Amino acid sequence: QGTGDGSVGDEAGPASVGTVSDILDVQLQNDAKNLYVTIHTQATPPAATAVGFRVRFIGDPGSQCLLIEAFFPGANNTLTTPVAQLRDTCAGSDVVPLKILGTQITVPRKASKAFAKGAKLTSPQALSFQYSGTDYPAGVAAPVIDTTKVGADYTFVK
Repeated sequence: QGTGDGSVGDEAGPASVGTVSDILDVQLQNDAKNLYVTIHTQATPPAATAVGFRVRFIGDPGSQCLLIEAFFPGANNTLTTPVAQLRDTCAGSDVVPLKILGTQITVPRKASKAFAKGAKLTSPQALSFQYSGTDYPAGVAAPVIDTTKVGADYTFVK
C-alpha cells in the first residue's frame, strides 16, 4: 500500500479498491441480542470499484461454514447501498439479511444456534474481494484481494 512516505499509494484522494480492501483487523462484540462484527480497513468503503467482505467461522480454515458477508456499491455492480447477510451452511439454513452501518454488521443471535450463550465461533478468518453483479448469489465475489490469518476462537459469555 505504498512506501509510507507519501510517494506511492499514500496520496490524498478518493479511496481505491486497494485501500478499502486492505483488512487491518476484525472486531467481534456481543450483547444478549446481537453479535457485532466490525471490519477495520485502511480506508472506509465505498470505493470506485465495488468490494465485499466475508467473515467466516466454524470448520477448517478455508472451508468454514458460517459466513457473514457484506457487499458495497461500486462501478462494477448495481447496488445503491451496502447490503449484508448471514449464510449458515453448517445448519443448512436460509440466507438472513443483516443490518450494516459503515463496516459494522449487526447479526441477531437468534439467527443461528452458533450464537447461543456458551457457543464458540472457531477458526475466525476474514477476506475481501471485488464484487460484481447484484445480490448474492447472482453476483461474482472474486478475485480475493486480502485475507487474514485465522484468529482466536470467540466464546459467547452473555
